[in-house]
Amino acid sequence: MVYTLILVMVVLAAVGCCHGQVTETTGDVPMVHDYLKSNGLDGKVTLIEFGIIGCTRSEQGLVKMIAMDRDHTIPNLAFARVEPTQDAKTIEAYYEKKAPGFAVIRDPNTAMAQAFKATVYPTFVIVDKFGNVRYRGKYPGDKLATWSKALNAETRDLGPDAPMLGVVPLNVPKLLKQTTLSDLAGKKTNLAKCAGKSGLLIMFVNTRCPYSAIAIGESAAVATTLAKNGIKTVMINVADPAATVKQFYAKKKTPLLLWDATADTAVAWDVQAVPTTIFISSGAVHYRGGGEWDPLARAIEKTLSLADGSIIFSTKGTGFG
Repeated sequence: MVYTLILVMVVLAAVGCCHGQVTETTGDVPMVHDYLKSNGLDGKVTLIEFGIIGCTRSEQGLVKMIAMDRDHTIPNLAFARVEPTQDAKTIEAYYEKKAPGFAVIRDPNTAMAQAFKATVYPTFVIVDKFGNVRYRGKYPGDKLATWSKALNAETRDLGPDAPMLGVVPLNVPKLLKQTTLSDLAGKKTNLAKCAGKSGLLIMFVNTRCPYSAIAIGESAAVATTLAKNGIKTVMINVADPAATVKQFYAKKKTPLLLWDATADTAVAWDVQAVPTTIFISSGAVHYRGGGEWDPLARAIEKTLSLADGSIIFSTKGTGFG
């Protein structure tokens, strides 16, 4: 085999759900640096694709990386692919045919994906020479060569506060106007028309994530509490087919439920894992996190200039997502 196939043996607590199939894992969360060192990537500026067999976009990214590595297109840039597919024979056949000249890291429990917060496939991560994640998102395109040169030129470790590359603030008013989705009855709803007088909470979930299930089960109670403070709640289910969504929510009590069979809405809102909750007020994001309600309450109190402890949820939710 031309490529290097590495089995990741470290297992950790699942901290999110991707838009593809995820297997829950248990154990301690390892440091990102440990993964890099164990896979020979420490001390190198590295582009890592978290992709999955069967995903067209994942395959397109892999093909680009193979070509760049083969042709040495970008000096001093290392590559790696992280693969969550569980069936070893499928992985062996796929990568033997593709023949990448760099490490393919098996991640059957999504442990590495979760540690790097890259649980949407495909997600590209760039790490600097010191093991700091400096980019996380879609394929960086023409910016990759410039970023690689700049990272290789760095002479000191900037630590966890190292600036992220390619960070673009969400244009919330534009996104609200552009996001129109259907409810279970087929009625189209535009997010710009959903906000209450004090704001809007958007909850991104899907039917396959156990942590989404927690957020979904508590969503009605959360929405009731927020409604008392002039905040409306909208739940958006992403990356599940219509039949699955309708069956899953048929007997569940939730706030306004909209859905997108694709991951397009999640990508547009830069949602990397579910559940993700986003609190918007006056056209700006004031909170973004998992399905954990206490920090959400504190953020809302601060945003609306409410007294500490004004908002109390009857449920705790989950910080995973």
